[in-house]
Amino acid sequence: NNQYANNTTGKNAGDAVIIDDGNGGYTLNPNISRGSYLDLVIARAFDSDMSDSEVKTFLNNLGINDSDISRVAAYYLK
Repeated sequence: NNQYANNTTGKNAGDAVIIDDGNGGYTLNPNISRGSYLDLVIARAFDSDMSDSEVKTFLNNLGINDSDISRVAAYYLK
């Protein structure tokens, strides 16, 4: 996933959160509690150099659903 390599979202969130999926992309680590990383990953994605549409695609590709993205965006993007 070039978006991971070309911005700081994944790196800022920590390598233990975003891991290699074994298929040339990245996924969220299933061994970490969802509540402990979800808001952080979403907020940092919006704080990156990606556009809002790129953020949505990046997060969807990680398996994060639109309702979680909207909830966090509404809180952080006031």
